[in-house]
Amino acid sequence: MGKTFLVNHFFDKSLSFDANIDNLFFKKRAELWDEYDHLYSTLFSSSENYTKVVEALSEKRQGLTRSEIALKTKLADNDKLTKILHNLVDSGFVRAYPYFGKRKQNTFYQSEYQITKDYDEKVRKKMSVFRTVTKTKKALQLVMITTYGLTSGMYSERVQAQVVLDDLFENVKFLG
Repeated sequence: MGKTFLVNHFFDKSLSFDANIDNLFFKKRAELWDEYDHLYSTLFSSSENYTKVVEALSEKRQGLTRSEIALKTKLADNDKLTKILHNLVDSGFVRAYPYFGKRKQNTFYQSEYQITKDYDEKVRKKMSVFRTVTKTKKALQLVMITTYGLTSGMYSERVQAQVVLDDLFENVKFLG
């Protein structure tokens, strides 16, 4: 499934980008309206808390510290938050990196990623878990949706297709 198919299939070229997003995700009976919640509820118990963390991280590109996450999400800064952050990092939804010169408690978390050996292993594990949980016998396709695309490398060959931000704007007519 290439980017042209995705744009042609999901986007109405006579509508603005914002209107297309509204139609895909927010309109009653929209094609992808529950995809985000469905994914998180399939993977995590108490998925609302995981969603709160990811949504908080999405608001600040450079990331947030653990204490900032707790403050923004109104989640207690305790073992439950530790578990949520570890699970999100382990599943590849967010990444953690040390805040230079600070203790591990001040680690930054971001919702960006890079395909490394570790991430490739996590993707394989996710696909295996998904196959087990859903009991699907169908082939799984790995499609990466990123802002700027993927760098070719040893672990990017698993990706069957990618969609980048520019693809969403390609041949989309903006009105007004």
